[in-house]
Amino acid sequence: ELLQSGPAVIGLFRRKMAVSDVARRIGARGLHVDIARLEEARSVYADRLLKGLQEMRSLSGLPHLNPHKNTDLIDVIYRHFGAPITARTAKTRQPVLQAALLPRLRPYVPPEGKKFIGAYLEWKSTAKIESTYLRKGHRDNGGRLHGIEIIDGAVHSIFSVTVADTDRWVSRDPNVQNVPEGDPDDPMSNCRAIYMARPGMKIYGFDWSALELRIDAFQSGDQPLINLFQRDLDLRRQGVPKKGRPDTHRIN
Repeated sequence: ELLQSGPAVIGLFRRKMAVSDVARRIGARGLHVDIARLEEARSVYADRLLKGLQEMRSLSGLPHLNPHKNTDLIDVIYRHFGAPITARTAKTRQPVLQAALLPRLRPYVPPEGKKFIGAYLEWKSTAKIESTYLRKGHRDNGGRLHGIEIIDGAVHSIFSVTVADTDRWVSRDPNVQNVPEGDPDDPMSNCRAIYMARPGMKIYGFDWSALELRIDAFQSGDQPLINLFQRDLDLRRQGVPKKGRPDTHRIN
């Protein structure tokens, strides 16, 4: 099939293979881990998770609340705090609740419920960072790594260049492309400081500016769109006022 696709597709395939080798070598080289800072961060995050859990249990009045269980969350939000049920399963019509919907339920719960939702969302964000970038790695029955695995003082992410629909690179185990910088006022939230280049090496960051929109302009031949890029203007700023939004100088 590849040979019948034409020279353009074959050329793209060859370029992908060449880049894949670069991605493999980057992963093999790995990122050095500051073990002392990692251990400190683990301790801080464990303490925050415990305090968050204690707060949620206190607000809900459920001493055995498990925020990992959706059934417990349903009991608290729908039954204890009386929020309207937003969704049900198709077959059994049992209530379901997604964390993304919680902010929209704040107006329908009492003050204690609002505090609970805030505490849960903060706990969930903290738990995500801890489990992805700080926790000692283990593999499930399918061989998928959860947490981080340190080998020879470094983490060795797996980079893929053919997975994302947007043609971007993606990495996993761990996803070192999206390590959070955290809050400037909270140094321990900056997980990026844990990962660094090996001695004698450097880390470079690079990204295309509005890559997808530039491709759209090139493929469509849309002259107004092309003109915006040629004049080095921000397309999003220029597009907002046309939809009845504020003037461009008021957009941050």
